[in-house]
Parts: sequence; C-alpha cells; structure tokens
Amino acid sequence: VHVLLLQWEHSDLVDLPKQVQRLGEVFEVDYGFQVEHFTIPVKESDIQLGQRLQKWVGAYDHDEALLILYYGGHGGRKGYNRNTVCSVLWNPFHDFVQRASADKLFILDCCYASTGIVPTSPRGASEMLCATGLDTVAYAGPSSFTGALAACLEDLAKLGPFSVSTLH
Repeated sequence: VHVLLLQWEHSDLVDLPKQVQRLGEVFEVDYGFQVEHFTIPVKESDIQLGQRLQKWVGAYDHDEALLILYYGGHGGRKGYNRNTVCSVLWNPFHDFVQRASADKLFILDCCYASTGIVPTSPRGASEMLCATGLDTVAYAGPSSFTGALAACLEDLAKLGPFSVSTLH
C-alpha cells in the first residue's frame, strides 16, 4: 500500500498541515503503509503536480498494489470562481491515476469534493471518500474531516481489516 498526501505550499487552512502529518503517521505507524508527502507549489502547480503523480504511479502501479491518494485544501465546483492563488484543474490528474492497474482510494478533504469525480476505473478497483458532497463546503479547523479520519483510522486499526464503507 502506497499513500501520497497532497496539500498546498501556502494555505490559509492553519490546522491542516498538522492534521495531514498526523494522518500520515497513522497510515505509516498503525498500518505499515509507505507514506509520501507532496506539497503542491504555487508556482507551476499543474506541471509539478503532474510530474509527481507520474513518478508515484509509475513507481508503484501493479495489480497487487493499493494506491491511496489524499488531497487536503481548497476545492471548487465547475464554474466557481474562487479568489485564490492555489488552484489546479483536478480532473486530468484524477483520470491519470484512474488508469493505473492498482486498486485506488481517493480521499478528498475540500469543499465540493465529489464534484465531477466518478469513482470508476478501467483497471483495478476504485473508491472515493469525500469530506463533502456536490454542493457542500467543508469544515476547516480542529474538527475537520482529516482530523476525524485520522482518529477513525486509529480506532479501526485495533479491529483488523475493514472496508471503505465501514470507514465512512
């Protein structure tokens, strides 16, 4: 199992970096997963993120693997104009990862997390766990989705194997 945790280089979500760090530690310590962090730079965001995802998928994609891709940060719905420096068009990256042979789990902690994303894959299984629905904003702060996810994963680690539905 290979986990890639994505967040922005500069963010106004002050609690998020600590929560992402804790989530990474839970995946690594409690589950023994290989965890990598990638901070999306503000400059050349699309290029840097694309290169990182290609390297990650290329290194770990095989039929017996599970790729867990986490994103924490701002999100918007199609046509939504957000005044933020940090933005990328997510769908091309999602589609690229979906083509991997490995099983995939996408975890999105952002506003409008499930907008335009379809959890189907031509190869390997694919599931999503989203902080919000189509027209919903995410809660940022000490009780965010990422914090709750880390706490749930810690509790579930004591019980043995479980499904994404159980985690939800």
